[in-house]
Amino acid sequence: MLEVIRELDKHTVETVQLAADAVWFMEYDRRKDRIVIHAQDSIYYMKGSIKHLEIHLRDEGYRFLEVDRGTLINADNIVWINLVRKEAFFEPYPTRKSKRCGIAHHRFLNTVDELHRMNPSLSITSPA
Repeated sequence: MLEVIRELDKHTVETVQLAADAVWFMEYDRRKDRIVIHAQDSIYYMKGSIKHLEIHLRDEGYRFLEVDRGTLINADNIVWINLVRKEAFFEPYPTRKSKRCGIAHHRFLNTVDELHRMNPSLSITSPA
């Protein structure tokens, strides 16, 4: 479990426990010096180093991959990868409003290979 903050409105926040397997991806926000955590239901925040968080999650058995500087993706939650846009999606039929996580161009091929090894049923396609 991760102790994270959820904004209820502009002036109110609450601290909640978030299961690590519910995380889709997380990225470090340098401007606000915090980690932004994207899950299906909401966006959460926490302080700390994303590198230390990555090490902690791996030690706990979670499969997070660094897909860009300061961005980790939960390999177990990826359903589809768009080869043209170099984006990972977390639902089988993404729409324009779907959450997506970009994968750095220089890491893309290695990341896709690693993700496919971890999850052979992963859908990797180019849009029509």
